Amino acid sequence: MAPSNISKDERTAIKQLQKEDSIMVLGADKGRATVVMDNLDLTLHVLREILSEDKDLKNRTLTLLNINDIIELSQFCLATVVYFSYSGDIYRRFCMAMGSPLSPFACNIFMEWLEQRAISTPHVACRPRLWKRYVDDVLEIARKGEVENLTEHLNSTDPTNSVKFTYEQEQEGSIPFLDTLITRKPDGSVKLPKENAH
Repeated sequence: MAPSNISKDERTAIKQLQKEDSIMVLGADKGRATVVMDNLDLTLHVLREILSEDKDLKNRTLTLLNINDIIELSQFCLATVVYFSYSGDIYRRFCMAMGSPLSPFACNIFMEWLEQRAISTPHVACRPRLWKRYVDDVLEIARKGEVENLTEHLNSTDPTNSVKFTYEQEQEGSIPFLDTLITRKPDGSVKLPKENAH
């Protein structure tokens, strides 16, 4: 078994969190961090907002479902009782199941809502010039000296405090993004690897 990448205090805190029915604890990308998400209520609230603002919803759906019906069905499909064992203890969770085909959809709804809210509200000086996200990886272009301010702003916009933005700055003109090394040339242009690099 690989050595743990979290401290004893963090492990104790996670055990306590795992007993909470309203949150979900899951490993983040590449095991570098732990993400704790308020998994359902806010996502359903955001989904309700999106559906309420969609003036063409009735024309694009082939059912007689109203918004309340869609929310109720979404909650039914997303909410799952999960039993698991950790360090010899058995836990029961009422949460959004990671294996559910709807979970990525629900997470993307929440992240898009959070991004729109976060990117539209920072001080002009720290507003990113480019923002591209795929799942949990973001490529952004921000002014030098404003990256920490932008990151602080991004982290302050999530009302659940369940998403934590961090940053990695380019090193020697290069930065990895989605298993691709993006390199800035001295003339300011960008070099990307050829399509058949893998």
